Amino acid sequence: LDKMAATATALHRGAFVAPRTALTLRRKTAAATKRISTTPRAVLDLASVPDQVLELGQGGVAAVSILGARVLLVGLAKAGIGGNVAKYKAKCVEYNIDIRDLFHTEDSPNQEAWFLVGEWKPERIGDPIYSDSKMVGILTTRVKTCEMLIEANTKGVDVEDVTEANFATEKMRYNELKRRLALA
Repeated sequence: LDKMAATATALHRGAFVAPRTALTLRRKTAAATKRISTTPRAVLDLASVPDQVLELGQGGVAAVSILGARVLLVGLAKAGIGGNVAKYKAKCVEYNIDIRDLFHTEDSPNQEAWFLVGEWKPERIGDPIYSDSKMVGILTTRVKTCEMLIEANTKGVDVEDVTEANFATEKMRYNELKRRLALA
């Protein structure tokens, strides 16, 4: 209601109204052509044009703030995952765990992949095979498995068959070691 009152006051004071010819409609009929005039739909107050143009409204502000929060959180998550990769790589070196199978051992022969879009480069020696999030999972499992083996040796639990067996995933080996330690 306040906007309507302000618009009516602005009209009364002589604010700029679009010319009447711009708001005139033409309708063709079979009998004759006649003009039908309409009332102005918009009142343009020249003093408030910049404010109206730059105003986003509540929806625009919410969209910008949500987008900004998502960009910030994704950036922080990537940085955190990268930090975890470095931390668990250091633990693997400390426990003398072999992680060479997680990195490329030779350069990619395909130097030009014109069909790939975006930030693509051929693999080089030492580049990780997996993404950072998968690397964190694999490295964490290997470190925890090594810690379980150390704990099993200190408790005197026989886990020699588990260390030599071929499991489908490293997580299955870790779960078997965890089960054996819980039973002991």
